[in-house]
Amino acid sequence: MKKQNLFFSLMLFLIFVIPVYTASGASESENILDISAMLTNLNYREIQSGMVIDSEKGTIPGIELSFSHQPSSSILFLRGITNLSYGSLDYNGGTWGGTALAFSHNSTLFNLEGDIGLCIGSKKILILYSGVGHTFWNRGMSNSTPGDYDEHYSLYYLPVGVILNIKQDGDLSFSIDASLRYMFSGTVTAFFSGINPGFNDVALNLGSAVGGNIKANIIYTISKDYSLLITPWYENSSNGQSNVGTLTFNGVPSTGVQEPNSTTNKYGINVGIRLDL
Repeated sequence: MKKQNLFFSLMLFLIFVIPVYTASGASESENILDISAMLTNLNYREIQSGMVIDSEKGTIPGIELSFSHQPSSSILFLRGITNLSYGSLDYNGGTWGGTALAFSHNSTLFNLEGDIGLCIGSKKILILYSGVGHTFWNRGMSNSTPGDYDEHYSLYYLPVGVILNIKQDGDLSFSIDASLRYMFSGTVTAFFSGINPGFNDVALNLGSAVGGNIKANIIYTISKDYSLLITPWYENSSNGQSNVGTLTFNGVPSTGVQEPNSTTNKYGINVGIRLDL
């Protein structure tokens, strides 16, 4: 918990404190705010012994905010990104006893990331960056369907990435942003008490894994301060198998609980505006 609080504090420092301090001390700076509506297609799978034992699929809407600061007189790059999505996903799986289950339920996805990097080239054609991020998934917000219960996934990641500004002149410009992500300090809490109040809620530690993200920014300049932004993107993430927790009923141990390996593929498109502040 102390490690998670440390990294969360670092994220807030990167996103809010450094940009304000740098902007106040620079005679010339470039601050960019992106505000976008987003559409996310999610495909989540839990895998055990090479077989998919359950899955979660669907398309949900959301919103993303991104603020970046690039002082014109410096090679420094600073950025904060956050997004929130909410909607219905389709579950396919089964009970521990082997009974098939299929239903729809609402889910919430949240992500927060802070980055710091270096700009290369006279027009900052290349940006190398790293940072820290946190993602949260309220999977399966229970809708009273038999066998359904809430699960909260929380994990941290270290992104290492590159931004390539392919074309920067004229009304239309393009850039590619790609990163690898090392996932760590992942946890999942299964709220079995939602099935029966006699059960306890079980918290498990997830194994570390490596994922990635790539996005293509298409920017059409409308005026000096406003641009139209279209961003198709793809993201892959994984969780390693967890430790074994104990499920109890009325305080009496019942069975062991373990989260298997899982993988999540997400792709989508963001459409919004870019403000040069």
